[in-house]
Amino acid sequence: MSWPVHRAASVFPMLSDEELRELADDIARHGLLEPLWLYDDPDEGRVLLDGRNRLRACELADVEPTTRLYTGTDPIGFVVSENVRRRHLSAGQLGLLALDLEQLYAESNRPGRPRKDEIVADLPHLSTDERKARERAAKVVGTSGRVVSQAKRVANKAPDLAEKVKAGALAIDRADRIVRDREAEQRRIEQAREDAKVVSIAVRAEVRGGDFREVLADLTGVAAIITDPPYPAEFLPLYADLAAWADKVLAPDGVLAVLSGQTHLPEVYRQLDGYRPYRWTACYLTTGAGYVSHPRRVQSQWKPVLIYGGGPRLADVIRSEGANANAKDLHHWGQDYGAFHTLVQRLTRPGQLVVDPFAGSSTTLLAAKALHRHAIGAEIDPEHLGVARRRIDAGA
Repeated sequence: MSWPVHRAASVFPMLSDEELRELADDIARHGLLEPLWLYDDPDEGRVLLDGRNRLRACELADVEPTTRLYTGTDPIGFVVSENVRRRHLSAGQLGLLALDLEQLYAESNRPGRPRKDEIVADLPHLSTDERKARERAAKVVGTSGRVVSQAKRVANKAPDLAEKVKAGALAIDRADRIVRDREAEQRRIEQAREDAKVVSIAVRAEVRGGDFREVLADLTGVAAIITDPPYPAEFLPLYADLAAWADKVLAPDGVLAVLSGQTHLPEVYRQLDGYRPYRWTACYLTTGAGYVSHPRRVQSQWKPVLIYGGGPRLADVIRSEGANANAKDLHHWGQDYGAFHTLVQRLTRPGQLVVDPFAGSSTTLLAAKALHRHAIGAEIDPEHLGVARRRIDAGA
């Protein structure tokens, strides 16, 4: 005895050979306790609605199967109800099942087929607000819309993983994580290819002498401003001017990253507020003894990096690789090159423009140039300007 199999029945996985053998042995001993369900499909004629495994087990046991005819209005819902209640399906299997049902329900609503309200007539637990295909399918199988979304992503992006989920060999959360990792890896590969195109292009690097508010006023489309302004209280008004100027010269998704001391940190936040939106405060870990604030009775081993605007995803701990001895020798407020190399690398891409309005000895600009970014800075002190230009020209 054989019939075409209804499409709804085909969405459920067949039993394994071992499970099928066990079912056949049970049927041989006790007979077929649950008959096969048949259905008169408007397009296919009489089909097997439910009982593929029982039919195969009967053939193995050489037992004549008994049948019943389903006469209801929702063969899809009936198949789901019969199978879900007797199978131990994982969340992923239920999610993939819901995807198949979503498609079946959509196909069943074509002209000449039952209307949508008739299809769910056997499923009174569904509310009007849940009639959307995905939510309806999720409710039918007893899972969530989130799981169905995961299942759809896995099925579309990684059919190989979907097969493992369907077989019960892989959890849907794990499969979804693998898909996301694959996509991230592909993005990194594509970005590396794009970066490789720009590496061969000659980058420009220059330090302009004078006040940044004047000598850098012509800039536009800046990807990142990465800077270390002076910390003493008398320089605090510069931060408001820095924020206003940055807002004008940065690209729409450009980022402002400002290294700051902690003594006047609340006032620095206030001065920078009102322009590019605040995004995060990163941690610049320093080596050695650190900075001692005697009035506050604190020995500090880190500095905040205040980040405003957009930019790429960012890991928020930046580590200094040295004790800044060479940096301090070049400029009394100099910082470690390695930390600024990391900042430039994390906040920008090759070929973009990095600007430092307080160039000092040009640490930021050197890092940008080494990483194949265009670099422009400003330095108001003539002596430090000379050092910065010599370092830029020498590349060290």
